[in-house]
Amino acid sequence: MVTLSIDPWLQTINLLAACQDRILTRTHVMVSSGDIRAQRIPASLPLRASIRLIERQNSTTVTVAWSDPTVGYFGDQTWRLTRARHTGVCAISGRFIGCGDEIYRPMSRPIPVNAKAMILAEIVVEFDKHHWVS
Repeated sequence: MVTLSIDPWLQTINLLAACQDRILTRTHVMVSSGDIRAQRIPASLPLRASIRLIERQNSTTVTVAWSDPTVGYFGDQTWRLTRARHTGVCAISGRFIGCGDEIYRPMSRPIPVNAKAMILAEIVVEFDKHHWVS
């Protein structure tokens, strides 16, 4: 009788290799000369992130829980109020963000993979009117 042993880790690696092109399309990092930098999430790709506003820390910062199966989980991420330097799309509402619009964006070191993500400030203000997740 022949016994076949399948290594679960090797099986996982082989499955990931089989869908490498899709993974590269959805990965929001760029590797150049050994340096990993956050890249803007392309507007053409559907956002698969689950985003929850957890609490308002003060008038210019909020705590966000960000979970995306392609880039990871940030359960307690601080986002700061600033002005958009580039056009983009609100991570919560999907609305257009123009240069100069008031937005919240992640602030942490090292630079997170979702560093270029933005939430329109008016979405947070609207959320203020209702309630915060506890």
